[in-house]
Amino acid sequence: MDHLKRQITLILDSSRGIYIYQICAYAGDQKSTYIPSDTIMTVFPAPYNFSAESLSSGIVLTWDDSTAFEESFQVERKSISSNTFTILDSTQANTYLDSVIALGSQYIYRVSAFSNYNSSNYTAPALVKYGQDCLDV
Repeated sequence: MDHLKRQITLILDSSRGIYIYQICAYAGDQKSTYIPSDTIMTVFPAPYNFSAESLSSGIVLTWDDSTAFEESFQVERKSISSNTFTILDSTQANTYLDSVIALGSQYIYRVSAFSNYNSSNYTAPALVKYGQDCLDV
């Protein structure tokens, strides 16, 4: 068995995606069967320090970027009584102003980062009420 040697190849990938790797042994024209494959999904982390604040102009969302691999951020909202989030917009900025809101309503927001190849998990949801005290009256 001294003629066998161990070979390890490290593959660094910055494109983010889902990959299936297969490994076999070979010597010249002889090749073994592949070992069972494993699926590896590369993801980037969700934005962090996510917050929502009621102002007279609307609800301002802010967050910090957790990676350089995303192309944009997807902003989603649902009302407190809804089970389903709706996509509001995508932006390359780390802030978003939601001005299409109703006085006295409560909203839940979340943000994810995405690229053509992958997306992050969502931020923790942020609950905010747009109320009379926000109107600077």
